[in-house]
Amino acid sequence: MNTYQDIYKKSLEEKQQLVDYEAWLHGQYQMASIGAAFSKKCKYPEKPFGLKQKEEMELTAEERFMVWIDAYNRKYEET
Repeated sequence: MNTYQDIYKKSLEEKQQLVDYEAWLHGQYQMASIGAAFSKKCKYPEKPFGLKQKEEMELTAEERFMVWIDAYNRKYEET
């Protein structure tokens, strides 16, 4: 019985975190729109915030190669 309660509580916590994130994201869009309305320096984002962050997190080919070299070298340092 406790297992079901634990799973249910965890799912409620995950839902609450999602609701909190969505509220925060809405606030970000509202701040951007207000800033764009009152200032010419501030522009409303062209892409959704989630997509922009995803693109920033992606590594270039050179960065992926450097990560691979680092992992390869660590393999030989451990032995």
